[in-house]
Amino acid sequence: MDHALHLRTATPSDHDWIHELRHRVYAQELGQHPVNPSGRLGDGLDGDNVYLVAARGDTRIGFVSLTPPWAAATPSTST
Repeated sequence: MDHALHLRTATPSDHDWIHELRHRVYAQELGQHPVNPSGRLGDGLDGDNVYLVAARGDTRIGFVSLTPPWAAATPSTST
């Protein structure tokens, strides 16, 4: 069995998985966000962030979101 951990750039399918995982963790488990009927939770920086997915073979086991410095410096438009 290959136990090697591989990091790769997220695909469009991974982005769906990331939004679903975020919802499960931050809305359902931790209650930090309201539960959304779509079962997805986006982020205001999704358009700028770079996502890396950690996988063992075809099994995704986690992800990391990298925010470029220019995105973090952009003022938020949310109130």
